[in-house]
Amino acid sequence: MRINLKTGILFSTVFAIFLMSSPAFAFSVGDIQIKSKFGEVFDASFEISLDHDGAYEVVLGDLSDYQKLGLIRPSLVDSLTLEKPAVVSGVKKVIRISSKNPLFFPFFNLVILAKHNSGTLLENFLVTVDFQKGLVLNALGRKNKKLIPSPIRSK
Repeated sequence: MRINLKTGILFSTVFAIFLMSSPAFAFSVGDIQIKSKFGEVFDASFEISLDHDGAYEVVLGDLSDYQKLGLIRPSLVDSLTLEKPAVVSGVKKVIRISSKNPLFFPFFNLVILAKHNSGTLLENFLVTVDFQKGLVLNALGRKNKKLIPSPIRSK
């Protein structure tokens, strides 16, 4: 009976600590949603969740941010602009990223730096093009073509 009491006290303590520390995980950056296709102007957005409705900062990563993650900063990041939402109330914000010129890169790393409530997040998004969706349709050709088997020749 004594072991069960100790286990119960230990479990209750760990559970209480977990409940008290869980609000610390409220500041986060969500997944990126890309609306543009290869060869179009870049149009994407992501959501940021704040601890409270207070001051925050979100910027595209600079050279030192890329180096911290062991990445090379592509020059195309200079052509991207980050737009903060016009409405500033609420703890969830949707941040938009766009470009003025079309992008023709098969993949690139997009690093975002977010600061809020004495916390800093450095988030890396790997943006890739799914070439198979476009190339598979062209590789199949017309649907009504039939394959004619070649005769087998024997000697």
